[in-house]
Amino acid sequence: MQAEHDESTVRRLHVQPVPEPVRSQKAPEPPPTPVAPPAPLRSSLAFETALAVIQAGAFALSARVLLLIALVGAFALAWQAMGSQTLASLAVLTIYGVLTIPALTYLELRRGRSGP
Repeated sequence: MQAEHDESTVRRLHVQPVPEPVRSQKAPEPPPTPVAPPAPLRSSLAFETALAVIQAGAFALSARVLLLIALVGAFALAWQAMGSQTLASLAVLTIYGVLTIPALTYLELRRGRSGP
């Protein structure tokens, strides 16, 4: 066993202990007291006014979009009526046109007179 140990390529190194650094004895600083961030200032009148303007714009766009959809539907029904040329398709187009288009147009015109 001694022979095996002598043939080893591993060498022991001389290890010296490293002195520990001297630490200063400071008193720990107290953590900073938490401070709540200031609340954002909102003018409730400006907020309500902006909300009313957005709602009025959305209402105006929704009525116009409904009118546009009704007109597109009327044109689609007219295209179908011209293609099939039956009395039933003409009746469906007439009923749709009489009940939908004038009602939505009236609502849009009445709302247009009263303002946005």
